[in-house]
Amino acid sequence: MDTREFDQIYRIDIDKLKAYYQRVKKGLKDQETLSTLAYFLHHAQSLRSSMNEIIDVLKYYQDKMKEGKTLFDLAIEWVRARIIRTDYLKHLGSYSFPSFDVAIDDCLFHFFLRFDEKLRKLLKEDIKEFELSVLHAIFFYPNEEKIDFHELLEKFKHRIPTFYQGSKKIDTRIITLRSGLSEIIKKDYEIIKRRT
Repeated sequence: MDTREFDQIYRIDIDKLKAYYQRVKKGLKDQETLSTLAYFLHHAQSLRSSMNEIIDVLKYYQDKMKEGKTLFDLAIEWVRARIIRTDYLKHLGSYSFPSFDVAIDDCLFHFFLRFDEKLRKLLKEDIKEFELSVLHAIFFYPNEEKIDFHELLEKFKHRIPTFYQGSKKIDTRIITLRSGLSEIIKKDYEIIKRRT
């Protein structure tokens, strides 16, 4: 699937979401942007993470956005990630993968590489790979599980290095994705296998 196909399949009605966000903003006019966005994601998009968890994530990444990009753009990708998660689970359940390793490679290729490209376009070039890995983990976590954002940051900080050749960052996106998503895919894979 190329990027254009990906965008069409996972197209989001941004105007509709913006209009809804503006209504939320009006209703919460005394709230700061982080709280308003967290409310928007928590209530409007049915994220089960607590408001404080969502605020922690948004606060951490607000200084990591590229010029001209906003936290609302990041929130839109969080919404898109929830849609992708639904399709990815169907995909995981509809194939008989010979092993977990084959399942993870297949899912990375079909779903997560294109999404990673979209995320990287929002974030500054100097973002650390562990920060991207954590973002993927947060976005694709099962909705029913509790997330400890700060614990994930600490865990991934020591697991996923950022490599440079001179001043140029080396592309390690597969390692970043595998590190951020392999535990999630493994859990999903095992749950689906038990059901079948």
